[in-house]
Amino acid sequence: MQSPTTILGGSESISIDERVVMESEAITAAVKLYAADKDTKLKLYKSKDGRVQFYSDAKSKEAKSIMKLTEAMLGKLDDTIGPVELEEDESGELLGFMIKKGPAYYGLCNAVAEAAPSQRSFMSSSKNTTGFTLFAPELTVYFHDMSVQEEAKIDHSLAHSFIHLELERRYGEVPLWIRESIATALEDMTTGEVWGPWHRNGFVFARSHGDWRGKQTQKQIARLKDLERIFTYKANPYDDFFAHEGFAFAVYALTQEPQALATMLKGMQEMYPETNPKGGRSLMTYEQTQEIFDSSFEPGFLVRLQEWWVKPLRWNEKPKKSKKKKS
Repeated sequence: MQSPTTILGGSESISIDERVVMESEAITAAVKLYAADKDTKLKLYKSKDGRVQFYSDAKSKEAKSIMKLTEAMLGKLDDTIGPVELEEDESGELLGFMIKKGPAYYGLCNAVAEAAPSQRSFMSSSKNTTGFTLFAPELTVYFHDMSVQEEAKIDHSLAHSFIHLELERRYGEVPLWIRESIATALEDMTTGEVWGPWHRNGFVFARSHGDWRGKQTQKQIARLKDLERIFTYKANPYDDFFAHEGFAFAVYALTQEPQALATMLKGMQEMYPETNPKGGRSLMTYEQTQEIFDSSFEPGFLVRLQEWWVKPLRWNEKPKKSKKKKS
């Protein structure tokens, strides 16, 4: 049964779910109206299939590069775990902003705060960060502020966030470790590089971005006794060691056992109301995750994972076709 919430200043009572829908619609309308203001100098870009729309004040060439990578990563997700299946009342639109100028970003934060009172505190704190993501509505905003980022790639940052939105639309609020693992895996599967992990602090040498399938990851996977470290990684704050193990899990599952991974994600979605009766970030325990995993994958997963990682394919390498024996 939904909990009623009373609107201040009136006698009407609405459920929490209804309030979320109302605020979601208000935010969408507000940010689109804000983007339409010529003073913001934000231009709209749309994907070929209409799934993605984002506004940007970047140069056209840069914005098109963002869209190209976003389409490619979403395409990889579709090719592995299957295309998105929308409900009848869903528009299918994932909305984003990539902003390079501070005033435009701060103005957008204000527009969201004015449209949805529940987001005011979050928007206030977001002004001191490089962006934010909301799942109601499906909105991601990236502020490319180089004064606080020593190293970043705009296209990876926004495309990575769009993967989070797509996973949330398909499976709801799943644990952060698996969302991050899948997003980093898709970055690698599409470009051979990973630039988008959350909460990465300090300077990161550029060579580290292209070495996620390297010897260090292989050694870590070879030493695993079970999957507990992967399943209990919080992903906030970011930890490079554990992030690589989650990445390894996701790359293998996406390429070798995608339908089992899709079943696991669906199981997490179904368990969420039980683990999070009041909503919020998924609080799934290791035991609950292991239970869903066991019902999704065939026995012997760890052995198969470790065997594959002994010599993983390069990100752009196609599996060799087995030769037919002569009769």
